[in-house]
Amino acid sequence: MANRTDNFNRANSTAALGTPSDGGSDWVAAAGTWGITSNKSYKVGAGGLFQAAYLEASTSTADVQATNTGPGNTGLCCRLSDNSNFIFGQIVAGGVALWKGVAGTFTQIGATYTGSIAAGDVWKLTCDASNNLKLYQNGVLRVSATDAAGSSNTKHGYCDYTSGSSVNWDDFSITDTAGGGARTLTTSLAAAIQAAQSATASMSAGVQAARTNTATTDAAVQAAQSAQASLNAAVLKLSQAAASLDAALRKANTATASVSAQVQSGTSVSVAADAAVRASASTAASIDAAIARSPSVGASLAAAIAVQRVLSAAFDGAVLERRWATAAMGAYVYDGTVAGPQSPSRLRIGVAAVLAAARRVGGTKP
Repeated sequence: MANRTDNFNRANSTAALGTPSDGGSDWVAAAGTWGITSNKSYKVGAGGLFQAAYLEASTSTADVQATNTGPGNTGLCCRLSDNSNFIFGQIVAGGVALWKGVAGTFTQIGATYTGSIAAGDVWKLTCDASNNLKLYQNGVLRVSATDAAGSSNTKHGYCDYTSGSSVNWDDFSITDTAGGGARTLTTSLAAAIQAAQSATASMSAGVQAARTNTATTDAAVQAAQSAQASLNAAVLKLSQAAASLDAALRKANTATASVSAQVQSGTSVSVAADAAVRASASTAASIDAAIARSPSVGASLAAAIAVQRVLSAAFDGAVLERRWATAAMGAYVYDGTVAGPQSPSRLRIGVAAVLAAARRVGGTKP
């Protein structure tokens, strides 16, 4: 069993593919010129012709696999003897098919698969001891046929109609399946690769969904924080309003107590006033009753008023006479010296007049 591999990780070349990464025999160009660019193989020569390149594997039963990084009119080949004789798994935009080339004449074998072809697809062409030929895309069987053409040939590779670096291949391998175990292993590996690719796609979708959910969560958290801030502001305003209401209630209670005290005081005053009015009415009634019981009181009071008036008139007269006597006495000095040219006889007359006035004021008759 002779397995072969090549990852093309070496210097760019426009002349040859050179020695593969497995260190075995070099690549051989069955026709045209092949080279390496950016660690991938490609056909350098002119397009318009199907031209093949191959590795010797020393087995006619093998799985030939590679990754196509730029699709075109290209494909894998197995059981090749030269550029005119080989089995070709053709890959073109929109579909795949199997062909056999005998002496330069190519004939399609089996059906055509129509479907999507993309850069990065992993292709595998198999040929077994029973001459069963199958072509897989990413581990999925696309076309199959049975044909014995070139059944003893041990060279395998790929064939390209298109030229240029836009169509290239990478990670090439040949797996000997003569014992059967290698085929099973390769099939399992292909299935594992397919599962890994599906898992990677699912993981990518999950990561994208997680990012979307994270963005949504962040927006929800931001909205919740804004709502919390608004709620806190509302609670603060409510607390302030409650404090103002409490203060207003305390003022109202104080005012109510003052009004109650004033009402109580007013009630006491009213009661006292009512008692005073009742006492005044009682006093008036008593006076009226006294007057009614003593009709002579009025007459006695009138007589007393008349006597008082007579006494007041007499007192006024006495005051006047006293003022005259005082004026008369003022003309003399108390020690008996005559203040003026008056005669002793006039002095005696003045003194007599003063004494008479004094007796009148004192109530003594003259």
